[in-house]
Amino acid sequence: GNLTWILNHLFLPLVQKAEPLVHYQLQITQLEMSNLILPWMITWFTHDIFDAETAARLVDGFMASHPLLCLYFSVSLVTHPRLK
Repeated sequence: GNLTWILNHLFLPLVQKAEPLVHYQLQITQLEMSNLILPWMITWFTHDIFDAETAARLVDGFMASHPLLCLYFSVSLVTHPRLK
């Protein structure tokens, strides 16, 4: 459905542009992207954040910003240097 389209046409190309090596690793591991991204999109990352103030700031940011900010934030997490 729509999530698959978003992942294939927006998320993965953005990851490839930001960090080609991370994109390559995601491709060869054949990780199901919806398993990684769907919980983040549904909960706006709050299920992984244990600090209420940080979670509230993220929710405020997502509500006040462009609808794709959540997607861009996902890309930044996946390509963050500490995760490589």
